[in-house]
This record gives sequence, structure tokens and C-alpha cells, in this order.
Amino acid sequence: MPLKVANFAGHAKSEAIAAAIRYAVANGARIVNLSLGGEAMTQAERDALADAAAHHVLVVAAAGNGASEAAYGYGAVPSVLVVGATGRDGARASFSNGGERLDVVAPGEDIVSLRARGTDFIATSRADGYAPGSAFAGDGLYYRASGTSFAAAIVSGVAARLLAQRPDLEPDGLKRLLMQSARDLGVPGVDAATGYGRIDYRAALAQDPQRFIEARIGSVVPTLADETLWLDVSGDANADDFAGASLALATEAGDDFAPIGAAITAPVEQGTLARIDLADVLKRPTASARWMLELTVRGGRGEERRARMRIALPDLAATAPPAATP
Repeated sequence: MPLKVANFAGHAKSEAIAAAIRYAVANGARIVNLSLGGEAMTQAERDALADAAAHHVLVVAAAGNGASEAAYGYGAVPSVLVVGATGRDGARASFSNGGERLDVVAPGEDIVSLRARGTDFIATSRADGYAPGSAFAGDGLYYRASGTSFAAAIVSGVAARLLAQRPDLEPDGLKRLLMQSARDLGVPGVDAATGYGRIDYRAALAQDPQRFIEARIGSVVPTLADETLWLDVSGDANADDFAGASLALATEAGDDFAPIGAAITAPVEQGTLARIDLADVLKRPTASARWMLELTVRGGRGEERRARMRIALPDLAATAPPAATP
């Protein structure tokens, strides 16, 4: 059901977005696509998303087009599937937002769709360097444009096809299936640039929804305790047949990983993976201000999934709590 929430320029009020989500949920939708977003959410939007989750509805949202490492505000809601865009070369598109809450990516550059008569959206938005009418295709009946909005819609379509094949899937299972079957891109493992990877419909059809390995580094936060500066690492380390997980650290190039921190012996979901003494990082033979942290999660059948995060010690030091004054 197409629900109009924005004006001709693409601007929408949060109350309209929240009302549309609630309307869709009340009228039987099982997937809600949000090809829109902003840097922050209102309480009305949060409540509407909570209502969707409570009624077993999967919400798919665009990551945003700011070329930043922080997805739109909807990414802060764990139940939402956050989608970034890939370009024509298959890599993450230059305009796409990313970040630790990015789940998957899908095509979002030069996407052709129908054009509403008398409209030229890119011209209306006053995009720099755009010549009016240059996005028209097929005698003006079609329109060529780019954005994570297109990527989110593609993922919503794939999710709908999967739900048609497996109508008993719950939202969490459907979201997990899409992420677990995604094709890894860029550096090995889950990362802030492309999440779990590019959506893959054929792989998702073949994926057993009961089998999964989740690996994600959500944050690395400095904490001062007992006169020691620790790095608190949070995220996810889980599997249907969990066999353990571990952390390793390398210089930014990522070619000299060595174990760090204690072994992770129990599944972790959006919780603390490890507390690492910063002194253990600084005393490593290869001194560096920038590092690559890698999480490896192992399943009982011998399979593994990795996640990586770049960390910069100067940036972390700037956020560290001040030392206590005697």
C-alpha cells in the first residue's frame, strides 16, 4: 500500500511518517519500507516503530545519502533493517551513509523508475550541477536517479518475495535471513562500510533460516576504572550452534592480527564482548595510533564469521573520561 507522507519537494513531518507506519500496521502490512529519513527521530516515530515490532512487522529503512559513517536515525532501532547503496561497480556508493548500524547494501545508483508527469525531482531539489531534464529516460516516461531510497526498496521487495515463499517467518527471522545470506564486500567480514554485504535473493532462498552466525563490533568506548584506562568493546557474537568467539588486533592495514582480550565463551547479543586494557595495546611490538580490531565467531560445524572495525587511539583518547582529581 503506497502511503504519501512527503510534499512535492520530498519533505515530510515526523507525525505523518509515524501515522503512516501505524496505518500500515493496522491494515495488515508485514513489511514497511521507509525510503526516507533524517539525522534524528522523534518520540512519535520511535513509538510507531515499536508498534510495528510488537505486531510482527519488519521495517526496512534507507541509510541516507550524506556519505557519512552514521546511518539515518532509524538505525538506532535494533528491529529496523538498515540499507546502504552500492554503485555500478558493485562497491559501496560514494554518497551512501554507513556506520556500525548498517545491515546490508543493495543497488542504488542510476536506478530507472517511472516518472510522474510534469516532475523533475532532482531539479526541484536544486542538486548542484544538474541540468533540468537530464535524468529523463524513455521519452520522459522514466526517470534515472540514485540514492539509498532505491536500495531500501529493492531489499523490501526481496523481503516480500521471501515472505511469500516462507509466510511463517517472523520479522527477526526474515531480517536475519537477509543478512546471513548477503554477499560479503570489501574487507573480509561485517564492517561499517557495507554491513553484512550485498543482498542476494538466490542465496536467501537457499539459506536455512535456523542456521546463523552473527558477528558485529558495535562500539569501542574508553572507560576509566581502578586507575586503568580500558577499552570496552560491545557488539554481537552469536550462532545457532555457538562454539566460541575471540578478538584480535592488527595495525590498520590488517595483515598482522594477534589475539587480544579474553576468549568469549558464551553468546553475546548487543552486549559487552570484552574489556581490554589500553596498556596491552600500547605495548605491542608494532607501535601505531590506528588499529584494526577483528571479531571472529565460530559455529559448531566449523564455520566462522568475522567483523572488523578501525579504531584510532587519538580519537578514543579525546572521548575518554577525565582522571579523578585527588
